[in-house]
Amino acid sequence: MKHRQPDEALQQLVDSLREEARIPGCVLLVDDGSGQPPLGIESGYSDPANGRAATLGEYYPIGSVTKTFVAALTMRAWQAGLLDLDEPLGLHLPELEELLPIAGEVPVRLLLNHRSGLPNYSLLLEGLPRIVDEKLLSCRWREPEILALLEKAEPLYAPGAGWNYCNTNYLLLGMLLERVHSRDLATLLSEEISGPLGLADTVYMATQDVPGPLAVPHLSAREGYRAIPELHAPTLWRGAGAIVSTAADLLHYSHALFGGDLLGHQLTAAMQDWEDVELSRGPDVGLYNISELAFGLGLLRYVKNDGLEFIGHHGGIVGYRAELLWLPRARMHIVALGNRHKSDLGRIVYAVARHMLGMPQPPRGAG
Repeated sequence: MKHRQPDEALQQLVDSLREEARIPGCVLLVDDGSGQPPLGIESGYSDPANGRAATLGEYYPIGSVTKTFVAALTMRAWQAGLLDLDEPLGLHLPELEELLPIAGEVPVRLLLNHRSGLPNYSLLLEGLPRIVDEKLLSCRWREPEILALLEKAEPLYAPGAGWNYCNTNYLLLGMLLERVHSRDLATLLSEEISGPLGLADTVYMATQDVPGPLAVPHLSAREGYRAIPELHAPTLWRGAGAIVSTAADLLHYSHALFGGDLLGHQLTAAMQDWEDVELSRGPDVGLYNISELAFGLGLLRYVKNDGLEFIGHHGGIVGYRAELLWLPRARMHIVALGNRHKSDLGRIVYAVARHMLGMPQPPRGAG
């Protein structure tokens, strides 16, 4: 994708924030709505040990940004009459009731907006809190093994009675889509999203090979970060977080999703049926200094204290972070990818947005 280079001040800003956040490398693409080519920013290293610089063309797992793809597929299935958002999941997946009775009762809509009350299967793994244990994540997980984690789990609350960000919701949505279409999720993503939009570098890593090298994943360490082997975690996350992509593909996807080309304006608006979330209950995405937080059908909305509104999703998977965000008032799209687990990539995105809008940067630590 053709892109503009950042000015020196913006490059220095991103470099300094990345170093402060102890992220080995990150890349960003920003469409500021001016009609010019997007701004491309590369900072740091995708493989520090071998001196390989971070580049916009490299592949990154996007974690929970995957949920926006699964939500979009669900909305299309609803439009096609393959399912109804207010019918119970058990209508299509009756076998789930044997594992967890409440799962069969939950309406599809409450999976999309995280109000199902289902327990989070990723918090039921043996070995927690060592979720990044290499032995645990180097396994190739099969669907029955993942579902077995839910067998003795208790629901958190009755469907619709609360809100809790939960990977189980999107694991089950992926299964639902496969059932109503009689096709696997990789095929659905390819035929309904990646293919029509020309996203040649977006793949479902749980069952597909990545066509090029991944940025090297890193974890936090006393000295800042440490590299880890490439793990098979996508087989564990599936519909909750198993897509791999590039910055260019994600920017194209962002335009199609928020511009209505992917779903049409009516379905896109339906995904933005916001329900407020307590500020203390948001997903672990570094949300701070915000005045509003809400979740729709696969999309997150938050407003910073300075009034900047962001809509999209964040992603975190072992060794990586991702951001896909749209600023509707500014008509700005920002995608960012980084290669350290639980790093504060969102602070960099926020700083870049303010820079592009001509706003002064807040004091360090106040983002």
